[in-house]
Amino acid sequence: MFVLATTVFADYLLLDDELLGLKKEDHLIPPPNFTQLFSTFPIFCFAYQAHLSSVKIYRRIEKPKQFPYISALALFICFTLYNVTGIFGMATFGRVVDPEMLNSYPLTDVPMYFARIGIIGCVSGAYPVFTITGRELLHKSDDIKYRYIFACIWYVITLVGALYLPDFDLASKIIGSMAALLIFVIPGLALIIAYVERKLYRAILGTFFATFGVFLFFYSLLTAFM
Repeated sequence: MFVLATTVFADYLLLDDELLGLKKEDHLIPPPNFTQLFSTFPIFCFAYQAHLSSVKIYRRIEKPKQFPYISALALFICFTLYNVTGIFGMATFGRVVDPEMLNSYPLTDVPMYFARIGIIGCVSGAYPVFTITGRELLHKSDDIKYRYIFACIWYVITLVGALYLPDFDLASKIIGSMAALLIFVIPGLALIIAYVERKLYRAILGTFFATFGVFLFFYSLLTAFM
C-alpha cells in the first residue's frame, strides 16, 4: 500500500490532463448524497477487516499488553495510506476515475507497474494468513493431508471467484457485508453477553452495534446484486 500511495501521489504531481486525455470539467465532482455515502460502508468494512488474523498476531507477540498500541498504529497507517491513495487518485482523474482505480492509469505509466507489483505482494502476504485462519475455524488438525486438501479447495474456490465475478466492486461488497458481521455484530453480541447484568450502557451499545451490523450485512448484499 505504501508503494501504491507514493506512486499515486507522484503521478498527481507529474501527469497532466493532456497526457491523460482529461478536460477541465472532468475535475468538477458533484457532492455525494446520503445513499452514496452509506453505500461506502461495505468498502470500509472490507478495507479494515483484520479481526481474524489479529488473533494469530496477538498470540505470537512477545508483549501482549502492547497489542492495543500495535493495532492503533496499524489502523492509523492503513487510514493514512488509503486516504492518500483515494484523495490524489480522485484529484488526478476527477469524476471519470474508474472504480478500480489502477485501471484509470495508462499502460505507458511505468511507475504504476511497481504499484501493481506492490499490491500483488500485499495480497500474496495476506492470503496464507487468511487460509490458515479459515482452516482452523473449520477444523483444527495437525494432519498434513487435511492441510493439503483444505489448501487446494480454498485455492480453487478463490480462483473460481476471481474468474467469474464480473468486477472487484461486487466482490468487495460481498466480502464487506460479511466483514460487517465481524466488525459490528460479533463484538456487539459479546458486549451484550458480558455486561447485560453489570454495566447496562455497554449492553445497550452492544445492541446498537449488533443491530447496525445486521442491517449493514443485508443492505450490502442487496445492493451488491441489484
